[in-house]
Amino acid sequence: MKPVTPGDDEFDHPIDIGVNGNVTEEERYDSSIRRTLLLSTILFTMALIAGYSLGFHPSITEGQGADDFFNEFRDLFAGFAELTRTELAAFIFVNNAVKSFVFMILGLALGTLPAFFLIINGGVIGLVINLTNVTIGPAFIIAALVPHGILEIPALLYAAALGFKVGSQVWNRIRKQRSFVKDSLTTGVKSFLRLVLPMLLLAALIEAFVTPEVIALVTGL
Repeated sequence: MKPVTPGDDEFDHPIDIGVNGNVTEEERYDSSIRRTLLLSTILFTMALIAGYSLGFHPSITEGQGADDFFNEFRDLFAGFAELTRTELAAFIFVNNAVKSFVFMILGLALGTLPAFFLIINGGVIGLVINLTNVTIGPAFIIAALVPHGILEIPALLYAAALGFKVGSQVWNRIRKQRSFVKDSLTTGVKSFLRLVLPMLLLAALIEAFVTPEVIALVTGL
């Protein structure tokens, strides 16, 4: 592929690294991903708000709704108590890395599955924030989510944005417009390895080793 200067108008096409002022592959792809990253952020935020709002529904606030929810979570994560912190970090990293990579690749299905990934995760996080705020308090939420969340959530948003980027190229091909599905997928994988994986690794280490200490410090739990 030929290097493209900043004045070129084909910014949906990933390119090879250029020199002498030409736009590099990474720079151009990162620039073009901004629109799909914005889409990822909007979808996640809307799902977060919806999940938080669901926490006020009578089925949750009345009766045993909240207790049942927390009991299910407790049972789900009960096995983690037996893991060492290193094992926990490894589990968190592999789980997040595999899921985000798969949903990025499945952006080939017109970006529908990355959207599903964001909506489910955003909704669950929003609901957990609401119920935790009511039962334990905001200090616990901040301590439990912020240390690793400032890396993990942007990484997941970026992975979904990569999937949307691939899906947009598939959509262009379906409409018989100029498309670069293979190039977009290849460059997306490079961006995933270069940006998303390191962020998820650091987030997993923080969640396993730092977050529990922050929770204990802030809440005394």
